Amino acid sequence: MLAGCFSFGLQDAKLEPIPRNAERERTVNAGEAIRAINGFRISRGRAPLRMDPKLNAVAASTAREMARRRQIKTEMHTTAGLQRRLDAANYPASAAAENLAGGFPTLDQAIEGWKGSRGHRRNLLNRNVTHAGIGLVVTDSGHRSYWVLLFARPETPGGPA
Repeated sequence: MLAGCFSFGLQDAKLEPIPRNAERERTVNAGEAIRAINGFRISRGRAPLRMDPKLNAVAASTAREMARRRQIKTEMHTTAGLQRRLDAANYPASAAAENLAGGFPTLDQAIEGWKGSRGHRRNLLNRNVTHAGIGLVVTDSGHRSYWVLLFARPETPGGPA
């Protein structure tokens, strides 16, 4: 069960416009990210997720590719594209989803954007996933920040984890 989030622009999120010269985080702290995501999940009756280094690597690679292309929505951001990226990383998953964002200067703003968007919120609260990974690339052009948040339930030899 793989799912992508296809509301790439966060059109339904109610956020203030981001000034072009806003101070931006240069790296993402995975520990802070999982604490914030799990705080939201737990407050909504969902089980916490575990941060997964392999998913972090896939998310970082995806963020680099989005920054290289200077766009968020590409052919790699489909359910089949997500499956290909997980397969290439040797990460068999029985369920997976992703949230993408561009332009948010900080982790908190990216998470608030995802929480405010119906499809992204659905992925944040997905009951079928157990692990997460996050990536960020900051540039001087395009959206200026490219965020990728992956969710998965890894398969184990005996079945889903």
